[in-house]
Amino acid sequence: MEKTKRYPDFECDLENEEKETEPDTDVKAKVDKAIIIVTGTKEEPYFEILYHLLGEDDDRIGFGSYCLTNVFNWREQYLEIINKEDK
Repeated sequence: MEKTKRYPDFECDLENEEKETEPDTDVKAKVDKAIIIVTGTKEEPYFEILYHLLGEDDDRIGFGSYCLTNVFNWREQYLEIINKEDK
């Protein structure tokens, strides 16, 4: 198995990557947007999800990691994107 996954100027250690876990509940948070954002530095980017829960006024930022794969997994596992027409 490949030990590292190469991102531009950044390596993600797959051995320390979080394994997909079963959520505590089958209910995902319903959001109308879930955008992966990057902070940190070019050498060590930090990835987070900017999301908006339906029925709330403010956006939230959470589900952060230095490993982009973790953040993609969490977005899929914990957030359900609902189209504005479906609200």
